[in-house]
Amino acid sequence: MTRRRAGYFTADEMAHNERMANREQDRRPADAPLEGTLPATEVYTLTCSIGPRSNSTGRRLAALDSRPVAAIALLLEGLPEGEEAWWSPSVWVGDRRSSKHWERACAVVLDLDFHDASGRHSAPSEELRQTLEEKAPVLPVNLFHHTPRGARLVLALERPVADAELYARATAGAMAATDLGLERAGLAAGPGRAGYAVDAAARDLARFFYAPRAKVAGEERQATVRLVREQPFSAESLAGMSKPAPPTALPKPAGALSHECREAVRRWNDDHAQDWGAPGQGECPACGHRGCFGRLPERPEKWTCFSTGPEGHGARTKGRCGREGKAGHWFGDALDLEAYRRGATRRQVLIDEGYLASRSRLSRSRSSAEPLP
Repeated sequence: MTRRRAGYFTADEMAHNERMANREQDRRPADAPLEGTLPATEVYTLTCSIGPRSNSTGRRLAALDSRPVAAIALLLEGLPEGEEAWWSPSVWVGDRRSSKHWERACAVVLDLDFHDASGRHSAPSEELRQTLEEKAPVLPVNLFHHTPRGARLVLALERPVADAELYARATAGAMAATDLGLERAGLAAGPGRAGYAVDAAARDLARFFYAPRAKVAGEERQATVRLVREQPFSAESLAGMSKPAPPTALPKPAGALSHECREAVRRWNDDHAQDWGAPGQGECPACGHRGCFGRLPERPEKWTCFSTGPEGHGARTKGRCGREGKAGHWFGDALDLEAYRRGATRRQVLIDEGYLASRSRLSRSRSSAEPLP
């Protein structure tokens, strides 16, 4: 096929690719398993859009190739420019981004966020960009390109994955392996240390990524997609690298129902006490940033997150998890995190779990205690 300009698909090519993707979808039974390594006739499909990000509907781009890395690289290099043009390794029923209608994915994609020594998400120096590029082979990655404030890693899969649970575990495993690789390369962010951290939002099945040459916030990106290794990854092998999920069962309240909110808060936090880890070492359960979370040194029963800036803790949680300190760092307790996780208020969590009497119940109890006329 003739290219209009190097690195971009012509309109005819994009239409051809979309027809290929739709034809492959039509010929495959809905319950047909995706098994084995892919033959040369298998289709690798991405979803792309010319933007903007508010446009959740994309088009399918497909490539026939027995080499998944080469196929995905070809598609990425051919993505069009556009205001907030985006792509995803996933496809959805109806071609509209939605976790509920996720269909399958042909790759795991991770964003590396660069944090300066103060924990702020910022642009790395050219020297650090070059160092990351040189050390990329120690990371689990097939394709790589820089972003304004970090980098993007693409891990091609041996075959598309249609099992959402397996894909989630493969993504978690890729994140864990990347964390380890960054540590070994001396490039991981930490307390008082600039470096890269994996963005936890990679777990989102409706996630999209800006195209390498998209225009975002008035800035025209000109990223070059680099091939690091040809061998694709097994989703099962990646899933085996994931850390076991912590138990979700919560302890039952001890003691009588409390009518005082402060006392109920104290009892709830005592029953749910945990070690938040060394300051600035862990991943914040609320904002998802890594290398910014841990215990508050002066109050070890509380946690602190020093992720700041336009994509920091306050921005990502919309100020709904903890309190902001004078230095711009956020802190709170276990109840703050649980309330944020549920999308509820602290008071509602206490009432739901039997630590605090509701206002109506409190009113009834007071009425029953009054002498009869």
